[in-house]
Amino acid sequence: MKRVVSIIVLILSCLSFVQAQNVTVPVQIQEDFSSRGKKDGTMTAAVAYNVMLNGEIVIPQGSTVNINYEVERRRGYGRPAEVRLHFMSTSGVKGQLIPLSGCDITKEGDGRRGTALGLGLGLGLTIFPFVGFFFFCIKGKNVTIPAGTIVNCSGYVNQ
Repeated sequence: MKRVVSIIVLILSCLSFVQAQNVTVPVQIQEDFSSRGKKDGTMTAAVAYNVMLNGEIVIPQGSTVNINYEVERRRGYGRPAEVRLHFMSTSGVKGQLIPLSGCDITKEGDGRRGTALGLGLGLGLTIFPFVGFFFFCIKGKNVTIPAGTIVNCSGYVNQ
């Protein structure tokens, strides 16, 4: 029994346990993103500059970052569109997949609720009794995320 325990202790002491290190990954969106005419889908971005850990490059500049996005269309009564970007993963120098977290973006367009309500009620009750209520169909604005936007994400790298 002592021999089995000593062998297990010897094996465990020889194994090297790799602990993941947290790094900040700057992600740059390469092209303008607009919610106009888009449904849920995927897109790519790039790492803005080299990510270093203990003096070594672990994620090179220009590495592809996978992004999933969800688009909530603009609606009537002045409600705007909404976009949620979920930064999923990138790849390291050794080709390993590095999951990203802590950097989801939610952006909402400009609303026109006041315009829709003001024109709908104002003109619907006074000048155009029935036609004026169609102003409630005014939609909010789309969302645009400009190219060059940089988002800092957290990634866990095994070294």
